[in-house]
Amino acid sequence: MSSSPRSSFVWLPVGLALAALVWRVAKLGFGVPDVLPNFSPWLAIAFAGGALLGRNPVVWVWPSLLVLSDLVWARSDIREVWSIYVVFAVVAFFGIQLRGKLSAFGVVGGTVLSAIAFYVISSSQAWLFSSVYDKSLAGWFQAITVGDPAFQPQAWVFAMRSVASEGLFALLLVIAYNGEAYWRHLKCLPLGKRSLATA
Repeated sequence: MSSSPRSSFVWLPVGLALAALVWRVAKLGFGVPDVLPNFSPWLAIAFAGGALLGRNPVVWVWPSLLVLSDLVWARSDIREVWSIYVVFAVVAFFGIQLRGKLSAFGVVGGTVLSAIAFYVISSSQAWLFSSVYDKSLAGWFQAITVGDPAFQPQAWVFAMRSVASEGLFALLLVIAYNGEAYWRHLKCLPLGKRSLATA
Protein backbone atom coordinates (compact mmCIF):
# COMPACT_ATOMS: atom_id res chain seq x y z
CA MET A 1 0.00 0.00 0.00
CA SER A 2 1.62 3.26 -1.08
CA SER A 3 1.29 6.52 0.73
CA SER A 4 2.94 9.90 0.73
CA PRO A 5 5.73 10.59 3.26
CA ARG A 6 3.49 12.87 5.24
CA SER A 7 0.59 10.41 5.42
CA SER A 8 2.95 7.60 6.47
CA PHE A 9 4.36 9.50 9.43
CA VAL A 10 3.44 7.80 12.72
CA TRP A 11 2.30 10.26 15.38
CA LEU A 12 1.67 8.21 18.53
CA PRO A 13 5.37 8.07 19.58
CA VAL A 14 5.54 11.85 19.22
CA GLY A 15 2.50 12.15 21.47
CA LEU A 16 4.19 9.98 24.10
CA ALA A 17 7.34 12.11 23.96
CA LEU A 18 5.35 15.31 24.38
CA ALA A 19 3.37 13.78 27.26
CA ALA A 20 6.66 12.98 29.01
CA LEU A 21 7.79 16.56 28.49
CA VAL A 22 4.52 17.93 29.88
CA TRP A 23 5.00 15.71 32.94
CA ARG A 24 8.51 17.11 33.41
CA VAL A 25 7.29 20.70 33.18
CA ALA A 26 4.48 19.93 35.63
CA LYS A 27 7.01 18.63 38.18
CA LEU A 28 9.57 21.41 37.71
CA GLY A 29 7.33 24.40 37.17
CA PHE A 30 4.12 23.63 39.01
CA GLY A 31 5.13 21.45 41.95
CA VAL A 32 3.28 18.31 40.86
CA PRO A 33 4.43 15.44 43.16
CA ASP A 34 6.96 13.09 41.61
CA VAL A 35 5.17 9.76 41.82
CA LEU A 36 7.73 8.13 39.49
CA PRO A 37 11.16 8.80 41.03
CA ASN A 38 14.10 8.31 38.68
CA PHE A 39 11.73 7.90 35.73
CA SER A 40 13.79 9.07 32.76
CA PRO A 41 12.48 8.65 29.21
CA TRP A 42 14.83 11.08 27.44
CA LEU A 43 17.41 8.65 26.07
CA ALA A 44 14.57 6.39 24.93
CA ILE A 45 13.05 9.31 23.07
CA ALA A 46 16.45 10.18 21.56
CA PHE A 47 17.46 6.69 20.40
CA ALA A 48 14.12 4.97 19.84
CA GLY A 49 12.57 8.16 18.49
CA GLY A 50 15.41 8.51 16.00
CA ALA A 51 15.25 4.84 15.02
CA LEU A 52 11.47 4.92 14.57
CA LEU A 53 10.87 8.35 13.09
CA GLY A 54 14.10 9.26 11.34
CA ARG A 55 14.95 12.80 10.28
CA ASN A 56 11.44 14.22 10.33
CA PRO A 57 11.63 17.77 11.78
CA VAL A 58 8.92 16.87 14.31
CA VAL A 59 11.50 14.64 16.06
CA TRP A 60 13.57 17.69 16.97
CA VAL A 61 10.74 19.52 18.71
CA TRP A 62 11.14 17.60 21.99
CA PRO A 63 14.89 18.26 22.51
CA SER A 64 14.35 21.96 21.90
CA LEU A 65 11.54 22.01 24.46
CA LEU A 66 13.64 19.94 26.88
CA VAL A 67 16.47 22.48 26.82
CA LEU A 68 13.97 25.30 27.19
CA SER A 69 12.32 23.63 30.20
CA ASP A 70 15.73 23.13 31.83
CA LEU A 71 16.57 26.80 31.39
CA VAL A 72 13.21 28.15 32.53
CA TRP A 73 12.03 25.77 35.27
CA ALA A 74 15.06 23.79 36.38
CA ARG A 75 17.24 26.89 36.03
CA SER A 76 20.06 24.66 34.84
CA ASP A 77 23.46 26.11 34.10
CA ILE A 78 24.25 25.08 30.53
CA ARG A 79 27.94 24.91 31.49
CA GLU A 80 27.09 22.09 33.88
CA VAL A 81 24.73 20.08 31.69
CA TRP A 82 26.06 20.66 28.18
CA SER A 83 27.61 17.18 28.10
CA ILE A 84 24.17 15.66 28.73
CA TYR A 85 22.77 17.40 25.67
CA VAL A 86 25.78 16.26 23.64
CA VAL A 87 25.10 12.64 24.66
CA PHE A 88 21.43 13.03 23.72
CA ALA A 89 22.43 14.39 20.31
CA VAL A 90 24.92 11.56 19.70
CA VAL A 91 22.38 8.92 20.75
CA ALA A 92 19.73 10.47 18.50
CA PHE A 93 22.22 10.55 15.61
CA PHE A 94 22.94 6.83 15.95
CA GLY A 95 19.23 6.08 16.29
CA ILE A 96 18.51 7.94 13.05
CA GLN A 97 21.37 6.18 11.25
CA LEU A 98 19.98 2.81 12.34
CA ARG A 99 16.44 3.54 11.18
CA GLY A 100 15.14 0.58 9.19
CA LYS A 101 18.01 -1.66 10.34
CA LEU A 102 16.76 -2.60 13.82
CA SER A 103 13.98 -4.86 14.98
CA ALA A 104 11.70 -3.94 17.86
CA PHE A 105 14.01 -5.82 20.23
CA GLY A 106 16.97 -4.00 18.70
CA VAL A 107 15.40 -0.60 19.37
CA VAL A 108 14.72 -1.46 23.01
CA GLY A 109 18.12 -3.09 23.45
CA GLY A 110 19.89 -0.15 21.85
CA THR A 111 18.09 2.19 24.21
CA VAL A 112 19.16 0.15 27.24
CA LEU A 113 22.78 0.14 26.06
CA SER A 114 22.57 3.90 25.50
CA ALA A 115 21.26 4.38 29.03
CA ILE A 116 24.10 2.32 30.51
CA ALA A 117 26.69 4.25 28.49
CA PHE A 118 25.11 7.54 29.55
CA TYR A 119 25.26 6.53 33.21
CA VAL A 120 28.95 5.63 32.98
CA ILE A 121 29.76 8.87 31.14
CA SER A 122 27.81 11.11 33.53
CA SER A 123 29.21 9.35 36.60
CA SER A 124 32.72 9.68 35.19
CA GLN A 125 32.11 13.38 34.64
CA ALA A 126 30.99 13.72 38.25
CA TRP A 127 34.14 11.87 39.38
CA LEU A 128 36.32 14.14 37.27
CA PHE A 129 34.90 17.48 38.41
CA SER A 130 33.50 16.88 41.90
CA SER A 131 35.70 17.30 44.97
CA VAL A 132 33.74 14.49 46.65
CA TYR A 133 35.71 11.81 44.83
CA ASP A 134 39.38 10.94 44.95
CA LYS A 135 40.97 11.20 41.53
CA SER A 136 41.88 7.53 41.50
CA LEU A 137 40.46 4.25 40.26
CA ALA A 138 38.84 3.73 43.67
CA GLY A 139 37.25 7.18 43.47
CA TRP A 140 35.91 6.47 40.00
CA PHE A 141 34.52 3.14 41.19
CA GLN A 142 32.77 4.97 44.05
CA ALA A 143 31.27 7.43 41.57
CA ILE A 144 29.66 4.69 39.46
CA THR A 145 28.50 2.52 42.37
CA VAL A 146 27.81 4.34 45.64
CA GLY A 147 28.00 7.89 44.36
CA ASP A 148 28.01 10.90 46.65
CA PRO A 149 27.21 9.65 50.19
CA ALA A 150 25.21 12.83 50.80
CA PHE A 151 22.58 11.74 48.29
CA GLN A 152 20.16 8.82 48.32
CA PRO A 153 19.46 6.44 46.73
CA GLN A 154 22.95 5.22 45.98
CA ALA A 155 24.16 5.73 42.44
CA TRP A 156 23.74 2.11 41.36
CA VAL A 157 20.10 2.11 42.51
CA PHE A 158 19.48 5.30 40.55
CA ALA A 159 21.16 3.69 37.54
CA MET A 160 19.02 0.55 37.69
CA ARG A 161 15.82 2.57 37.91
CA SER A 162 16.86 4.88 35.11
CA VAL A 163 17.93 2.06 32.78
CA ALA A 164 14.69 0.19 33.48
CA SER A 165 12.59 3.28 32.80
CA GLU A 166 14.44 4.02 29.55
CA GLY A 167 13.89 0.45 28.36
CA LEU A 168 10.23 0.54 29.35
CA PHE A 169 9.61 3.84 27.59
CA ALA A 170 11.39 2.57 24.48
CA LEU A 171 9.07 -0.45 24.55
CA LEU A 172 6.07 1.88 24.84
CA LEU A 173 7.32 3.87 21.85
CA VAL A 174 7.68 0.67 19.81
CA ILE A 175 4.19 -0.50 20.81
CA ALA A 176 2.74 2.91 19.94
CA TYR A 177 4.54 2.93 16.60
CA ASN A 178 3.48 -0.57 15.59
CA GLY A 179 -0.02 -0.08 16.94
CA GLU A 180 -0.64 2.99 14.83
CA ALA A 181 1.16 1.49 11.82
CA TYR A 182 -0.98 -1.65 12.00
CA TRP A 183 -4.18 0.35 12.38
CA ARG A 184 -3.30 2.56 9.40
CA HIS A 185 -2.04 -0.36 7.27
CA LEU A 186 1.53 0.91 7.24
CA LYS A 187 4.72 -1.12 7.54
CA CYS A 188 5.25 -2.30 11.13
CA LEU A 189 8.59 -2.71 12.83
CA PRO A 190 9.49 -6.44 12.92
CA LEU A 191 9.93 -8.01 16.33
CA GLY A 192 13.20 -9.88 15.95
CA LYS A 193 16.27 -10.35 13.78
CA ARG A 194 14.73 -13.20 11.79
CA SER A 195 11.60 -11.25 10.92
CA LEU A 196 13.77 -8.23 10.08
CA ALA A 197 15.73 -10.28 7.56
CA THR A 198 12.52 -11.40 5.88
CA ALA A 199 10.66 -8.10 6.12
